[in-house]
Amino acid sequence: MILQDSVFVLGFFIQIGTQKFNRNEDILFEEPCLITTIFEDLILLENQLPYALLEELFEPFLFSLKTEETFRDLTLRVFGFENKIERDVKFQHFTDLFRRVRVATLGLTEEQASNAKAEPPKSIKSLHNADKLDSAGVDFENVDKENDLTLVIDFKDGVLKMPCFTAEDNTERVMRNLMALEQCHYPFSAYVCNYIAFLDFLIDTEQDVNLLFKKGVLKNWMGHQGSVAEMVNRLCLGLVDFGSHYQPIAETLNNHYESPLNRSVATLRRVYFKDLWTGTATVAAVVLLVLTLIQTVASVLQVTQNNDKSSPPPAPGRGP
Repeated sequence: MILQDSVFVLGFFIQIGTQKFNRNEDILFEEPCLITTIFEDLILLENQLPYALLEELFEPFLFSLKTEETFRDLTLRVFGFENKIERDVKFQHFTDLFRRVRVATLGLTEEQASNAKAEPPKSIKSLHNADKLDSAGVDFENVDKENDLTLVIDFKDGVLKMPCFTAEDNTERVMRNLMALEQCHYPFSAYVCNYIAFLDFLIDTEQDVNLLFKKGVLKNWMGHQGSVAEMVNRLCLGLVDFGSHYQPIAETLNNHYESPLNRSVATLRRVYFKDLWTGTATVAAVVLLVLTLIQTVASVLQVTQNNDKSSPPPAPGRGP
């Protein structure tokens, strides 16, 4: 059975990733939905085949394909991961590949990766949702518009930069398999789990989804915004907490929210400077108030000076 599945995967990759066969004669290309279904099945953790086995079985095809391309090159091209992972990065199977492509965006050194295993990160005990953070002046930005697979999250100068989360029909399936892999094999380096858990803190309601959508850090191909909130919240059900590498960022965000000054400034901006016209009207009102105050003070001073001039001089004192 393993051999049969391996041959099918090799044949599928050769047909998809090369121009060596006539696609018009293959039923797969007559039914595009079949190709989509196969790609969806290839990510399932339960369907994984040892990648080393696939590489060995691919070797005999090199001569007939008349290519020096390795199975790794073919795999990365088929999945659209070219130039997204270093050549020295090893992976055990396709699910592991999907995870490592995302982890590679963090740019971790070997020392940092080793430290993560030796010293497990702290857990995020609490984090305010996106709507509350927005009320405290936190702005949201896409950390990398060219790469939706990134896991980089950063908070600086009131701006939370984070990946753009794409919610579509296959998102939950992919994330559940990546998270299951991390829970079993990478418990203290569970960067995908950490990211989804961080997102779960930010998204509580449909209002949070709307906010992140407007800020450009969420794409919704599922239709209703409430469906996205429900999906994200479901992903973390039953998740074992081994700590989060985003804990320092969560702590900084909470401190920012708890500051009365930040909330006051955010309220001022939201009420009086929410758009160009409101801001212009606010500035005009302030200028008018200042001019009125100046005029009032000038009038009071003028009246005081006039009173001093009109008052009779004091009577001269009489001698003894």
